[in-house]
Amino acid sequence: MNIFVRLIERAQQRGSLLKKLFGVCLGGIVCVGLTLPPEAGHLPGDHLPLFWSCFGLLGCLGLAGVCKWIAGMFLERDTDYYDH
Repeated sequence: MNIFVRLIERAQQRGSLLKKLFGVCLGGIVCVGLTLPPEAGHLPGDHLPLFWSCFGLLGCLGLAGVCKWIAGMFLERDTDYYDH
C-alpha cells in the first residue's frame, strides 16, 4: 500500500489528536506573537502584534472564498442538467 494512503488513514483515525496538536501550535504562535516585541518595521502594520498572522489568515480565507466563488460560477451545473 502507498505510504501516503497509510498516512491519511492514520490521520483519519487520530482526528481529535491532530486537532488538539494544531490548536496547541496555533496557541503557541499567538503567545510568541504577543510576547516578542515587534522589530523595526517598514510598513505601518509591522508595529502591531500579530499583524502578519492575521493578515495571512484573512488572505487565506479571502483566497479560498474567491476560489469557491469562481468554481461555483464555472463548474456548477443546473439542477435540471440531465433533463435536456
